[in-house]
Amino acid sequence: MQYRHLESEEMDDAELNRDAHQLALAGLSRLNQVSFSAPSIWNALRNAGALGGSGSHPLRILDLATGGGDLPVYLGLRARKLDIPLSLMGIDRSPVALTSARTLADRHGVAVEWACLDVTCDPIPPADWITCSLFLHHLSDDQAVALMRSMAAAASQGIIVNDLERSPLNRRLVWLGSRLLSHSPIVHRDSDRSVCASFTLEETTLLLKAAGLHGTRPERRFPCRFQWTWTKTPR
Repeated sequence: MQYRHLESEEMDDAELNRDAHQLALAGLSRLNQVSFSAPSIWNALRNAGALGGSGSHPLRILDLATGGGDLPVYLGLRARKLDIPLSLMGIDRSPVALTSARTLADRHGVAVEWACLDVTCDPIPPADWITCSLFLHHLSDDQAVALMRSMAAAASQGIIVNDLERSPLNRRLVWLGSRLLSHSPIVHRDSDRSVCASFTLEETTLLLKAAGLHGTRPERRFPCRFQWTWTKTPR
């Protein structure tokens, strides 16, 4: 675990069977719930003062590589309870994932705009805040730096990234959690690949420096995650 081992994940396969893909997305959703990633991102928005509601338009939040859409749906539900106006958008390159995301949003009555885009090659739509959960580890170091720069250019206020932290302990915890919370063998295999491909806090700090995103540092989020928030300085 000293070095990253970046390997293609089965859920990245465009030819993956639809039923198997949807089962895997359901398993990932449960893993996200026990990782408290969505509440952590909500708290980061609140701590950054983004949820004050003083702007002239609803706060625009864009979720990159949204998968099954559980993050924007959670944000929409939380904002509705507190009467905070949000304009939500989720993008992913997988039509199967976006179908699941639309179904989830419709079930909860949350308005989200969905778009099929590949953020490694397509322009990122503008937003006030851009979130990215469990995607950075899919990228090479150079791709991760390029994505950070693209997010910074597209976000008018800031960025929040939440991802796995690579360590032997986290590998064991993710191995156990994936089997307790999902019947999908794809999740079982991909979750291990994800931890092996993820960054340490020290590596993430170097990526932030290379991308020119100063004034922030990654912090651990139990269990098995790290998170960082970058706020754009007005020119």
